[in-house]
Amino acid sequence: MTISTPYCPGDRLGRYDPGMAALVASAVLDPADRLDVEALDRPPDGPAFATPDAFQDESSTYVTV
Repeated sequence: MTISTPYCPGDRLGRYDPGMAALVASAVLDPADRLDVEALDRPPDGPAFATPDAFQDESSTYVTV
């Protein structure tokens, strides 16, 4: 049995493909609502946190609902 899935343009585009940027811009209109993968790809540069809660407080500034 073959199961077909709907075509999704994002399945064919790489992260840095200009078409991906256009696709994201058309789907998520406000740039502030777009996920910045580059900003989340690495640990924060510089700060050290005394507790997991302190880290959570700081990292929550990057991800909002």
